[in-house]
Amino acid sequence: MFKKSIAFIVITILAVTGSAFPVSAAFAPEKPAPALTINAKSYILMEQATGQVLAENNADAKLPMANVAKVMSLLLICNAVDEGKLQLDEMIPVSEEAASMGGTQAFLDANEEYTASDLLKSVIIASANDACVALGERLYGSEETFVQAMNEKAQELGMANSCFANCTGLFDEDQYSSARDIAICSRELCRCQSFFKWGSVWMDTLEHKGGRITDLTNPNKLVKTYNGCDGLRTGSANDAQYCISATAKRGQMRLIAVVLGAPDSNARFSGAQKLMDYGFSAYNLISVAKKGDVMKKDVPVNGGNIPKVNIIAGADIGALVERGFEGKVEKIINLPESVEAPLIKGQAVGEVILKLKGEEILRTNLVVDRDVRISDFFDSFLRILFRWIYG
Repeated sequence: MFKKSIAFIVITILAVTGSAFPVSAAFAPEKPAPALTINAKSYILMEQATGQVLAENNADAKLPMANVAKVMSLLLICNAVDEGKLQLDEMIPVSEEAASMGGTQAFLDANEEYTASDLLKSVIIASANDACVALGERLYGSEETFVQAMNEKAQELGMANSCFANCTGLFDEDQYSSARDIAICSRELCRCQSFFKWGSVWMDTLEHKGGRITDLTNPNKLVKTYNGCDGLRTGSANDAQYCISATAKRGQMRLIAVVLGAPDSNARFSGAQKLMDYGFSAYNLISVAKKGDVMKKDVPVNGGNIPKVNIIAGADIGALVERGFEGKVEKIINLPESVEAPLIKGQAVGEVILKLKGEEILRTNLVVDRDVRISDFFDSFLRILFRWIYG
């Protein structure tokens, strides 16, 4: 463990699935975040790649969140786009149910068709409830089934203090979340490339059949006033007061600031800005290796049906470091001269060790990039024949 006089260091690695986990509880921060004056019931600041929490207060309280609930709606929709289950040029019919949604709307025409692209940008930019329901109906058949999928995803992500009752964020006494849960969900949404097609857009328009135009305005003013901000979602209601999940990226580091229950709109924006200002000024994210990076090429395979494999990073490896300590992290790579068949793609055969001032702070595996089976007679025959023909 580091002594308290040494600056806070946290190392995490991203699992092959893309989710991150702490290397060890021993590397939890010993140095608490300074007292931040945030005028809200709850807040949290999270670094997106590692999932490390840099500041929090009352982050597990179950609170209403208004339109911030769409972080989960958007996660499912954008995942569907990124996975090819929803094409952006696809025409989607708008049901009377979807068109009748109250609150923030794109004023869609019932029984007309819109492209998935137009519907998605309406949700991302303007938080349009009607477009959100239309997309949910396309993907899940009904809003009810969509909401069920949202709750299942919340369970999968470990969002223990959340319950979704609709996909829009309209008032429902059974709908709630916590700052930590919203940050967890926001972190996953930030992995979706389709979100960032419109995440930083301040104003746009939606053209309806017949030429009618709806102006789309982003309620998150930080996308035009805060350096690097490109999302995510705001919300306000009598029960929820003023809420925001904001994200900004500078260099390699992306931060997520969630503020719930602020007394007014300025308080939520200033609170999110204050949190991100703290994170960007105090910490830096250094990249040790990217998923798929070749750490050693053409490693000989003993007894395999192929002669060589590459040893790669099976996941992104990143270090979140207090500023001023970036150059003091030592990297040691231990790799074999050869490997033995059989091998399974992703099987650990080497390791990376990170040290700070001689003390180990991370040990994680490196893996082979392909399957290798044990060589049989036919493999040996082909190998001999190849050598005989080509010398």
